[in-house]
Amino acid sequence: MIDFSTIAKNAETTQLIALALAEDVGAGDITSKLLIPEDATAEMGFVARGPMVACGVQIPALVYAQLGGAEVQVRAQDGQLVQAGDVLAMARGNARTLLVGERTALNIMQRMSGVATLTRQYVDAVAGTGAVILDTRKTMPAMRALDKFAVTCGGGQNHRMRLDDMVLIKDNHIALCGGVAQAIAAARTTSLKDACRSKRQEMYRFKPFAQSQKRA
Repeated sequence: MIDFSTIAKNAETTQLIALALAEDVGAGDITSKLLIPEDATAEMGFVARGPMVACGVQIPALVYAQLGGAEVQVRAQDGQLVQAGDVLAMARGNARTLLVGERTALNIMQRMSGVATLTRQYVDAVAGTGAVILDTRKTMPAMRALDKFAVTCGGGQNHRMRLDDMVLIKDNHIALCGGVAQAIAAARTTSLKDACRSKRQEMYRFKPFAQSQKRA
């Protein structure tokens, strides 16, 4: 399972937040500069608007750590089921700074909480069946660690993180190799898994292993 403390320390996470802030802020928040006194202070809450699985509750702290001028207190836990009106985090400090960072923090928190909440719905749907909800590599570019962390907060499990984690034979590999059996023969290994699209492919998935064990 991915640990958020590790994600928070990753250079990739720092760069992601920096890029998100640069994208959103540009040359500066001209509206806040016109309307809000430079030395004004304020308090801002990150509040759930409906029932959901909270995720990314430490994101505001990471955002304002880069901006400076604000302190964040986390009020909820990742993976916690919250209701409308529950406060996930509070930020206090320079009012302009709070306004500059709120959208970046909210965008990332909303995505992570959305992934966690939807995952929990799937996990609940298969409860008691023995099925396991796994994620894929179909994540938002540059947000894979955050997306996969959100899956675990919803009760799902992580599959491979990158292409170098394991062999995974898919339809394109099968087509290029000339068939399922040929693909498996070319990549036979103890960590072999393949994404089966039909019962016929499922048969091929296990047959080579059974023959291999008999010969051994």
